[in-house]
Order: sequence, then structure tokens, then C-alpha cells
Amino acid sequence: EAVLRAAGLEVRRQTYPTLVPRTKTCELRVEGKGETPGPVYPLGPCGGALTTTNGETLSGPLVDLGDGSPAAMEGKPVEGGIALLDLGTRRLADVFAAGARAVVFLRDSRATQDQVSSHFSDLPFAPPRLYLDLDRAAAKTAGLLDEPTASVRIATAWEDAGAVNLWVESPGTAPAFEMKEEEGLILAARLSTFGAAPELSPDRRAAANAALLTELLTGFARTPPKRTIFGVFFGSHYAAE
Repeated sequence: EAVLRAAGLEVRRQTYPTLVPRTKTCELRVEGKGETPGPVYPLGPCGGALTTTNGETLSGPLVDLGDGSPAAMEGKPVEGGIALLDLGTRRLADVFAAGARAVVFLRDSRATQDQVSSHFSDLPFAPPRLYLDLDRAAAKTAGLLDEPTASVRIATAWEDAGAVNLWVESPGTAPAFEMKEEEGLILAARLSTFGAAPELSPDRRAAANAALLTELLTGFARTPPKRTIFGVFFGSHYAAE
């Protein structure tokens, strides 16, 4: 805002209430290991349904299933177990269909946005899914690949929050064209972030887009084009604003 104001632009604010997911409890306990083996976070909601164990503690063998393929599951105690999966797998549904009680995803530097998006749906059903911030090598060192008994407990809730949309108008020098109606361009970027694990979502791409839009708007303020430019920064994109 300060940069836009310094460029002579009037920054208008639209405030409104929204909801954000908050983690109350997220635990992964491994028998004989005491504390959680590493930072663990619930995955985001599906279709408005939050990731939760519904007040229960889910227990079972911690089973390493790698990519969740049939070959990886063969001979493993998947039914009633807690599955360890690579974040980049597309077989989450197969693992739950095989009877897993919960899934713990391991850090996977090769995972793509498209692969991770397969862990979500628009249906209001979110099975227990966690992200453990350890890669496979660290998980092996911690003894998590030896099928120890483990337990998972997740409690999340929607909480009220305030959001803000920001917008500015940079007047054009000659916005009326052939139809003698004034024309304008709308340029937008989002300020909100929302990743697979909402608590781990700084979203550098969104920050870069907001910075780029700010630079464009200050440039248009110095050298206005013919058309009027409207710049909008959306404050809660993933809550439908």
C-alpha cells in the first residue's frame, strides 16, 4: 500500500469477513519414539470438509507404501494401518480403498502441483491426511520405515477472520475510443495463499505476482496509457472472496 500511495495512487480498501482453517491438534505418535518424529501438519480441506479424525485417535502399523502402487502394497498390512506415502503419488484413493485408516505424506522434492492436487477433491469429504516434513532418508533414519505401531490425532476448525481487497484506479489520458465509451483494463493479483498444508503456504509465486502488479501500477501512474487501469489485489481468493 505504501508504495502505491507514494506513486500518487489512492488505495481503496474493501473489508469483509471470511473463514480460515485452523489446526487445533495434529499429532503423529510412534511407539517407542516418544514425541512426534518431525513437524507434522494436516492437509487442507476438501469441498469445505476439514481434515480431522473426528475426536478419535487412530492407531495401527505405520506402513511404508512408497508410491501406493499395487506392487508397493502387496504383502503389507494396509488394512487398519497408517500409510506412509510419497507426496507425489496419485494413488491416495487406492490406499484408502485398501483399508488404510490415515495417510502420512513424506516430503518429496519431485512432487508437482498437478500430482499434489490429486489429494484433494470438490466433494465435502476429507479423509485423515497429514504431511510429515521429513524426506524418505530422514524417515528411514528415524525408524519410521520399519512398520512400528503409530497413532494419529487431528482436530481442525473453521475460524472467523477478516480479509481485505485492495484496488486502485490509474486514469487514462484518452480512455474514450471509437464507440465514444470510456474503456479500461483490469489487472489483478492475489494476496492470499493456500497450499496442500495451509500452514506451510508462503506462495512465492503469488508474492512475485503482487510485486509485479505493484510495479506495473506505479509505472502507469508515472506514464499513463490511454485506457484507465484498475489494479486489484484480492485478499481471500480461496474463500471465493
